[in-house]
Amino acid sequence: MVPFFSQGSPFDHPVLAGWIAGITAWLTRSSGDGALRQLAFFDLNAALIAVVWMVTVVLVARTAGRRVWDAALVAASPVLILTAYVSWDFWAAALVALAIYLFARRQTLWAGAVFGVAALAAPYVIFVVLALLLLGIRTGHTTKMLEMVAAAAIAWLLVLAPIMAVNPPAFPDYLKNLLASEPSESSIYGGMNLLAKRMGWPGLDVGATNTLATILLVVLVFGLTALALYTPRKPRMAQLMFVAAAGFMVVNKSTEPWDAVWLVPLLALALPRWRPVLVWQAAIITHFIALMLFRSKVLGNLSDQHAIDAPYFLMAALAAGVATCALIGLCIRDMFVPGFDVVRRGAGGDPQGGVLLDPPAAATRALVTGARTDVSDAAETGSPEKDAAETGGEKSLQ
Repeated sequence: MVPFFSQGSPFDHPVLAGWIAGITAWLTRSSGDGALRQLAFFDLNAALIAVVWMVTVVLVARTAGRRVWDAALVAASPVLILTAYVSWDFWAAALVALAIYLFARRQTLWAGAVFGVAALAAPYVIFVVLALLLLGIRTGHTTKMLEMVAAAAIAWLLVLAPIMAVNPPAFPDYLKNLLASEPSESSIYGGMNLLAKRMGWPGLDVGATNTLATILLVVLVFGLTALALYTPRKPRMAQLMFVAAAGFMVVNKSTEPWDAVWLVPLLALALPRWRPVLVWQAAIITHFIALMLFRSKVLGNLSDQHAIDAPYFLMAALAAGVATCALIGLCIRDMFVPGFDVVRRGAGGDPQGGVLLDPPAAATRALVTGARTDVSDAAETGSPEKDAAETGGEKSLQ
């Protein structure tokens, strides 16, 4: 049975993962039964992810402008080496990298279409697109960004249409199951429940979890809006997209340590600093290993002496969450003080800016920013004096 297409084939992963799982299962149907077919299924998925990984490295290198070496953060990522093969999340990260590449090449509609497909691989893409829309408002390119959103919606519907035609209840049932599911142990809500259970306190039920998660997502949207519209200088596209994706990962009720693969390509473009990125990856890896040891009592039927208890897992999960929030903080600092941003110091502008680098109409800019006007990134890229001034801590020109 193919996930989403066949009735009675439950699948708790997003739609695109169902497509990939169904296709790879069909390709390995002649490999025998039982363990042999399972091994062939894993091997084929692993081979596809390896190819997608290599393509992603090339895309990041081509999108990074002069700093092509920043793609090494993706090529040699310990997080990807350890977790890329435990889920289909890397497909979403690769599609987002492709969309950013197209956007940087001013192929806005095609970028929107890829974003739409990526949204069926992981929901964080919705917040990435929102970040772009907000930057479009900031720069006076609202119409172009709305066209991109429309292209994303059309692509999303085209991928979803065959499922809705063949098995209409499949996608609504997936959404219902998602809302009705318990929070993962790695989420802040699951961690609160583990702590409450340990202390004998009442925990969060599904309704309370959904309500709290919704409130935090709304706070995230307001935070992104404030950063996009009110920083002294327009944030770089990758910076705001990383804050959007990382923020969603922190507040999502279904977050898992392998969701960190979403962030690695964005980090290479937004915060290409090896030391903080490697510290963050060490925290994520610790969280991943702790989760495997914590779940091994049930999944692996291991004895207590070969597993870990809840307090140790909670400490690892908390360390990973704090590390992710620290990277968000560093990104926000770079937005407010561009002199800390190694990309702006080296190249001057936004290598991924695409149409956002074009100067908007004077009337549109006045409507968006009032009496203030930002220096366009198109002018920034040709102004070494501007970069030197920023490095010295001066304000952006008004």
